[in-house]
Parts: sequence; structure tokens; C-alpha cells
Amino acid sequence: NSFCTLLAAMTKGRGKNPGAGGLDKHIKREAHKERSQLPGRERLGALEKHKDYVKRAKRRHEKVAKLRQLKRAAAHRNPDEFNIKMTERIVDPSTGKMKKRGKKDAEAERAKELAENRKSQKYLAHKEASDHQRIQAIFDDVVGLDAPPRNTHTVFVDDDDDVATFDAAKHFNTTKEMLATPATRVNLAKVARVAPAAAFDEA
Repeated sequence: NSFCTLLAAMTKGRGKNPGAGGLDKHIKREAHKERSQLPGRERLGALEKHKDYVKRAKRRHEKVAKLRQLKRAAAHRNPDEFNIKMTERIVDPSTGKMKKRGKKDAEAERAKELAENRKSQKYLAHKEASDHQRIQAIFDDVVGLDAPPRNTHTVFVDDDDDVATFDAAKHFNTTKEMLATPATRVNLAKVARVAPAAAFDEA
């Protein structure tokens, strides 16, 4: 009787089928343990368990999500955005993080900006002088085409009769209008050779 009472107490369960759920917990079972590192691989350290992998994977996913968020924020960044806090903080070169701007940092940055401004002013002044010289040279070349010639072109003839009947336009094979501007003077024979070729190209 006592054994039956004990058995009934041990197998007493709940629900529609009492007596069928309480006996399993008293049965001895083999404990399933995760294997340890193999003797030949002990130099590599402890073997990673499942719980260790879960922690590592969770940290990895958090880092990936953070990087994705930073990339998205950088892609949608407004270059014209301004915040007053930008003037109060500065990047620390040693750590790469933002830190409060101290008085010494502000003075050093101000001196650096002034030096860069002076360098920029010198460069701009140099470029201004160089561009001015280049513009002046181009202007002189272009304007000089219509200006009267500064030198003379001497033509030698045989006698005084040739001097009296000398025709400069006929001698240079050009027009009377082009005689005044030697820089733009052309030879009519060359123009006659070039004109048919140009007409053929247009056709």
C-alpha cells in the first residue's frame, strides 16, 4: 500500500490525464555536454561553445547595423548643414573622436587659418600677375594685326623707270586694301588654289 501511495504521488500530474506527467523527471538521463577542445588543438585555445557564438554573432550584427546606419547617414548628408555645436568641438587626432574645443586649440586653429589665408593671398596675387601678363600678350598680338606696320619692306628694281611704274599690289599679288596691313596680307594665287578645294569639301 505504501509503495502504491508513493508511486501515485510520484506520477500525479495535471490536466485531463493525471498521473502521466510527473514520472519522467525522476528517470535518470545522460547529460548532453558540449565537447571540449581536442588534445591536438589545445594550442588554439578553448573551443567556442554555442553561447559564445551567440554573443559574438550578436556583437557582429550590431556592428554591421551601426555601419549601415552611418553609411546611410553619410549618403544623405547635407553639405550645407550647420550646427552651433560644430564651433564648440574639434576632432582629436589621437583618438579620432570629437572633443571640446579648448582655448589653446582655438588659438592654434586660428593661427593655422591665418597662415593658410596668407598663402592663398600670395598664390592669388601670383596668378593675377601671371594672367595679366598673358592677357596683355594676347591683346598685343590681336591688336597688332590691324595696327600700321612698324618696319618697312624694301623692294629693289633695275632702273628709275621701274620705280615710276612700280605697282606694289601687283608685285605682292594682293589687293590695295591689304597693303596697309602686312600681317593679314594674303597672296591671291594661294587663295585661288584654296577656294576650289573648300568648295569641293562643302559639296
